[in-house]
Amino acid sequence: MGSLKSMNPKGKEIDMAALAAKKGDPDAFVRLHSYLERYILRVSANFMDGREQEDVAQELRLLLFKVLSSWELGKGREFRQYYIGAMKKHLWKLRKKATRMILVSIEEMEAGYATG
Repeated sequence: MGSLKSMNPKGKEIDMAALAAKKGDPDAFVRLHSYLERYILRVSANFMDGREQEDVAQELRLLLFKVLSSWELGKGREFRQYYIGAMKKHLWKLRKKATRMILVSIEEMEAGYATG
């Protein structure tokens, strides 16, 4: 089991891992992912129930890789803050998409009842 410090890294540690990962260091990306995995799991658990929870967690892991290229050290927020902001934006898009799918399903059901 890791030390408390490694389980709850400071923003500077995350920033350094993000910077190294952005430069192509695979070990740094693994370290960055391990630092942020608890956020990913917590957010996906709060966002979805059941089987979809792992799907959301996987999307958030992919998002981690995608946002690295647009983040710059010293240009505003720490990477953790930057990533959490990107997660929120992504989850709002997922929620909007899920709501739209529910509305379409209800409309399809009503159309089916009207013709049947």
